[in-house]
Amino acid sequence: MTPSSRAWSVSGSWICRGTTSLRLREVLLTGLTELRHLNLAYNNLPCIVDFGLTQLQSLNVSYNVLEWFLAAGGEAAFELETLDLSHNQLLFFPLLPQYSKLHTLLLRDNNMGFYRDLYNTSSPREMVAQFLLVDGNVTNITTVNLWEEFSSSDLADLRFLDMSQNQFQYLPDGFLRKMPSLSHLNLNQNCLMTLHIREHEPPGALTELDLSHNQLSELHLTPGLASCLGSLRLFNLSSNQLLGVPPGLFANARNITTLDMSHNQISLCPLPAASDRVGPPSCVDFRNMASLRSLSLEGCGLGALPDCPFLGTSLTYLDLSSNWGVLNGSLAPLRDVAPTLQVLSLRNMGLHSNFMALDFSGFGNLRDLDLSGNCLTTFPRFGGSLALETLDLRRNSLTALPQKAVSEQLARGLRTIYLSQNPYDCCGVDGWGALQHGRTVADWATVTCNLSSKIIRLAELSGGVPQDCKWERLDLGLLYLVLILPSCLTLLVACTLIVLTFKKPLLWVIKSRCRWSSVY
Repeated sequence: MTPSSRAWSVSGSWICRGTTSLRLREVLLTGLTELRHLNLAYNNLPCIVDFGLTQLQSLNVSYNVLEWFLAAGGEAAFELETLDLSHNQLLFFPLLPQYSKLHTLLLRDNNMGFYRDLYNTSSPREMVAQFLLVDGNVTNITTVNLWEEFSSSDLADLRFLDMSQNQFQYLPDGFLRKMPSLSHLNLNQNCLMTLHIREHEPPGALTELDLSHNQLSELHLTPGLASCLGSLRLFNLSSNQLLGVPPGLFANARNITTLDMSHNQISLCPLPAASDRVGPPSCVDFRNMASLRSLSLEGCGLGALPDCPFLGTSLTYLDLSSNWGVLNGSLAPLRDVAPTLQVLSLRNMGLHSNFMALDFSGFGNLRDLDLSGNCLTTFPRFGGSLALETLDLRRNSLTALPQKAVSEQLARGLRTIYLSQNPYDCCGVDGWGALQHGRTVADWATVTCNLSSKIIRLAELSGGVPQDCKWERLDLGLLYLVLILPSCLTLLVACTLIVLTFKKPLLWVIKSRCRWSSVY
């Protein structure tokens, strides 16, 4: 058998009229019994019905116009391990083989949903669809239960399932229980409104769960359920409608390292000072999540952070962006994670230079700091052994670049700094030399300054400070002396003229007092 018969890619257009079967096994691939990998992507296939290529290990039918995928019935054992049906027009969950070795199922970007809960079906006959399979002069009828199309499929070995960008409004009871080996589940960009967390749903082997960009308003956790998310490492709940999470949900997630709850209107639980003081029922508590390393809370409408909100964690990445006033004028709420933080995003938070505690000296391991979109008028303070590599100060109110000492300190470790979209004064930009060295300023070509109501690019100031600023750089004492001296001389002359005009001649007065005679 030649290599071409083991991996084959087919191009062309296949037409499936109504319920006509696309019989790949008999029409297309007769005799290719050793075929293992088949790529039918980027064609115009409308459906695959009665699929029976049992020897295939991988099948790629992405980027077609499939509305149906129905595997052949019976007890035949399929070798299929990878099935890619993404970017099609599937309406129902595919009918998969009853016996297979499937470990990767890609269903991204289709029109799928589960529908049993959306219809009142009083009879089993109302829950089935019949497909007419025409093969020459032979006609067969296949009956499929579309409301529970997953129930007869073999999903025991499935490890990776991508159902993103579909129209799922709910997951049927028992759906995830059929996948005990599942480790990656992607459900983002669907229409999920609630999610029930039960025993073995999601399965205990799950390490990554993405529920972002849905309409989740509630997560239900079965009471007394322990270790339901014990293996979970990545949990993405961003861009939903959550007000909180069930108490104890994160307490059982002892291996979670990355958590994204951005763009949910949540609140953080306060630190209880007494046994009778607890937070609101919808609050979220991240304390004592020892495994947590990355936390995103962007755009959550958070109020001022309570005391020690991240106590017991070792965060290296924290995003608090777009939470106006969350720090309440102080970096004190971050003191518990300041020694471990490497990436900190404080973008668009209303920070200004009046914050006396805006000092990052205690953040010894900080590598990346984003302060863009705030109201800073001066550079924040950085002391000690600075490890900062990237600093973003765009869209602030800076009028001058840092002084020479500050810029040289930053330039020692800083690799990239962003400074554009600030109202710099062209007469106060003499601190940029050390930063510009080595192309540290990534957006230098777009950094501008104001000079006599004109906007000038700093890159165009070849000689540094413009000539128009020279007088402003003179010593103020000397400047005042130059301005006052002519006025004093003018006043003295005026006084002398007045005396000579309205009093006795000055020479007569002098003569009378000195008492000697002279001839004039």
